[in-house]
Amino acid sequence: MICENAIHRNFQTMPRRFDGLRLHGAGYFPEKSEWVDRAGPTFNYSIILSGRGTFIHNGQKLAIEAPCVFTQFPGVRATYGPLPGTTWEEFYLTIPPEKQGELQAKGLMGKNNHLWSIQNVPTVMRTIRALLPLLETPD
Repeated sequence: MICENAIHRNFQTMPRRFDGLRLHGAGYFPEKSEWVDRAGPTFNYSIILSGRGTFIHNGQKLAIEAPCVFTQFPGVRATYGPLPGTTWEEFYLTIPPEKQGELQAKGLMGKNNHLWSIQNVPTVMRTIRALLPLLETPD
């Protein structure tokens, strides 16, 4: 676990940049137990650092096995969460829907890449550890 507290930050009034993209929000759940079942307004990247669960996309049930990343599209129902009776550790980024073209141009969002394993775990963990204090800092 990177830190003990959940962190949620909305950047709508003070946008932040990620790889040149304006972020809508970001957050961290050290022990997420709740399931999500909704269609949101943003592009979302859920980075699962530990744990296992399920992600249902377009009716297809996909197994979540950390470390991995899965994506959600704006307006598309996403159903996901850890296995019953367990938790997972999650860091997430949300990006405004008008950035779809930029996401696709950078290879960060495509029609067929909704779930993938993380190969460079130490680098991802270092980056998240560096970002978390920034989320806790006032604008």
